[in-house]
This record gives sequence, C-alpha cells and structure tokens, in this order.
Amino acid sequence: MKASSIRAQGVRAACLGLVTLVVLGASAAGAAGDPDFGAVPWEALDCAPGGDPVGDESPSQVDIVGDAAHPATYYAYDAKYLYFRYRLDTNPVSKGGYTEGIWSALMQVPAGNARQYQYEIAVNGKSDALELWANTSARDLAFSPNFNDPAETLLFGQAVNAANGSTVNSTPLVRSVPVGDGSAFGGTPDYFLDFAMPISVLVANRVIAGAGDLPMSLFAPATSSTINNFNKDHLECGFLGGAGFLPSGNLSVTATLTPENAAPNASLRYTGEQCIHAPPTLRHVHCRRRAASGFEQLDEVADRSVLRGRPCLREDRCASRRIASPIRTPAVPPTLLPVVHGSIYRFEGQVTVFKPKDGPCYRCLFHQPPPPEMAPSCAEAGVLGVLPGII
Repeated sequence: MKASSIRAQGVRAACLGLVTLVVLGASAAGAAGDPDFGAVPWEALDCAPGGDPVGDESPSQVDIVGDAAHPATYYAYDAKYLYFRYRLDTNPVSKGGYTEGIWSALMQVPAGNARQYQYEIAVNGKSDALELWANTSARDLAFSPNFNDPAETLLFGQAVNAANGSTVNSTPLVRSVPVGDGSAFGGTPDYFLDFAMPISVLVANRVIAGAGDLPMSLFAPATSSTINNFNKDHLECGFLGGAGFLPSGNLSVTATLTPENAAPNASLRYTGEQCIHAPPTLRHVHCRRRAASGFEQLDEVADRSVLRGRPCLREDRCASRRIASPIRTPAVPPTLLPVVHGSIYRFEGQVTVFKPKDGPCYRCLFHQPPPPEMAPSCAEAGVLGVLPGII
C-alpha cells in the first residue's frame, strides 16, 4: 500500500472520529501482531564486543549500525516464526515501499557444512518481498571485502505487507519502526528492520525438520545491492574470512595437573589435561592455537553435535598427556617463589634461576630424569675441588 493511500485513509478515519496509528508493515501500537515482533525475547547476534560502525556502507538504508550497548542485529523464534531485527542508520522505507536494497540472514542449518551457508532469508527491496533461497552450490563464507556466493533456488516469496486469509500471518511479515532506545549513530534516529519467516515454510521446504532445529542453527547478517552478491554491510567477527556465523560466545581454557601436590623427593606419575569450555549457547568452536607443549593439538573446528546441550567441552575437547615413566619431584614443593638451581659435573658448573610465571620451570625443560648412566655421582665421575664452592 502506498503512502498516499495510507494518508488518505487516515484522514477519512479522523473524519469519522476514529484515531488510528499507522506504521508501514506494523500493527497499531500496543496491539499484538502475528508475527508479534514486540513480544518475542530478542537475542543479540553481534560479535563480541558487539556492534558495527556507522558510515562504513552506503546508502544508509543498508548500513547496519550498533555498539556494545545497542546491538546491531538480533534474532528470536517462537512456535510459529523465526525473527530477525537489524538496526539501520536510517529508515529503509521510502515512498510507501522499501528502498532497493537486500537485507539477508545467511542460515547455516545443523546438518550443513560448518563454514558455509545453506539457505538465505532475505527482505528484497527490489520486489518488496520476503524470500527464502537455497544455496545449492556453496562456498566458504569469506568477505574480502565482498562475498559472492549467490543462492540459486527461490523456495518462497511473499509480499512484505501481505496479510490475509490466504497467508500464514495476519499482520505483515516485515516492518520498519524507530528503534525507541535512543540510538542515532549517524546523527539521526536509527530504525529497526524486523522480518519473520514462518516456521511452516522452513519445514515445508526441508530447511529444518521442526522448531527444535532452530536453537542449533546459525546466522550471518548481511546487506547487499542485489540478491546474488553480498557487497554491502556485514559484521566483522574476526573468523571465517572476517565474518562469522552467530550467535557466538567467549571460550575459556583451563589446564590441570594431577596430582596437584606431592611430597618432596617423591617418585610419581602425573597426568596433564587442557580443556576448552564453551557457554551453553555456543554451538561452533574455532581453535587457532596449539595446545601447550606436550599436549595433542585440539581440533580446529568442533562439530556442533558435540556441543548440543553441553555447557562444557571437557569430555570431548580435552587433550591430555600421561608420563609413562616415574619422575622425581623437586626438593622444594612448587611455590610462587623464585628457585636458584646449581649443578656441577666434573670440570663444569651451572647456575639457573627459575622464576614462576615469568619463565619455564625445571620440569618444563627436563620432562624426565636422565638414565642412571648419564648422571653418575660425584664419587664416580670426580669433581674439580674448587667447583662446588664457586657454584
């Protein structure tokens, strides 16, 4: 419906003594919609620490903006819809329709390749339609600075304002509204572009088996000037070619040594273990550094099935190393105090300072004691008389 028609209807309603609030693609203020953008629990899709700079793309209608206090992109889902919300530098609506841009959510399904998107959910401003596309010939996600991997097959399309007895929804699937939280990154108030894809459409096109697959699905927000080339804005997440599938989270790494304590001059066996821990919402892990010396290399990409329902990766993503032969603990138990170590052998001597946290320990340099024939006693090897006193 064009803006002129909306204004005319508003005038006629006022003449009849009615008060109507009209927002393109939105229901009246305070009224529940279907989809109900105002009732779902939005979750930020931003990379840590979140946000996207203003002015990095033009026109401003496709410029995703945000910071840590004002997330740039969100998603949510309920029993009927999968929702997306993008914070834009200006209103994407002009002259009663959407400007000729593309606002996309590149979707990675649980069974899909962990580096590629399999489906695209897009608001197509050129046709004023919400569309679902299948990416049947996929490439790894990488913006350099653009990402040219067009989805080939259109599975679903519906006009942004279509809402009648023949549609799943009773209010429009797409809307543009002022953000309402005070953000104005370009000097003027920002807008939310909200869009919702019916879950029944996703199931009918075999994108997902049911709503239960949505917690395990990931998304990469992007904007473009055409449906076939992602050449405008995206979120710089620092992995997968500068982009990333979201939501993301922070990992923590722990290292343990068993046993933790031992008596001085004791012969024992020990096991070291290094683990990566993930928050409950994290479903995709990228490890870029090798484990500590002596540990196996952790997998570069942890399969999401390993993470399903587990807040910690300890059982599946831990590298451990067990020393086969006994070692002897130092005479001084491990402390945070520097240790001055002296040693002599026949005509040679050495003094070493081991400072905890600032350098390696003795066992870091020498994992196992030498065989007996390589470490004779002073009586057996002989020592220069003045050497012990010097050391």
